[in-house]
Amino acid sequence: MELSEAWEVFGKNAPFTFYSLPAQLQQKGQYMELDANQVVVHQGEFPEYIYFVLDGAIAGVREQDKESEYNYFRLEANNGGIGVLELLAGEKHYMATMVSLTKVRLAKVPAVSVYIEIMSDFSMLRQCTTVLAKSLYKRFGSENTLHDLRGLDRVRYYL
Repeated sequence: MELSEAWEVFGKNAPFTFYSLPAQLQQKGQYMELDANQVVVHQGEFPEYIYFVLDGAIAGVREQDKESEYNYFRLEANNGGIGVLELLAGEKHYMATMVSLTKVRLAKVPAVSVYIEIMSDFSMLRQCTTVLAKSLYKRFGSENTLHDLRGLDRVRYYL
């Protein structure tokens, strides 16, 4: 078997979405609709729920300095959910404030239920590993050093 065939067999292209969850877990979801420019979660809040985007787009917004913010990443129906990274990393806080860019439909599922399901289902765990690996690959492949530096650290970089 060639590597490209193995990737296909083990689902390298399968995104982790709401529809990756088993039906009984999908039924635990509470559906929400938000207009554009509404906050879904605030940076620093405890990730009690995973919010899966069903339709529309969400931006992860981070504060660059006291006066400005920047869009850190974007989530849509085909690329994961709010809180998945925090859930798998065992982090107690959302890493960014999530704001709707458009009108959105979301499914809000208890994080503990999603976590137990992921850790109990080998194929779902494999799917999440792929999502995390792609995210790391994209981050390290496309972002430059200055993006992560703040204020005086940017000046020091040039000195």
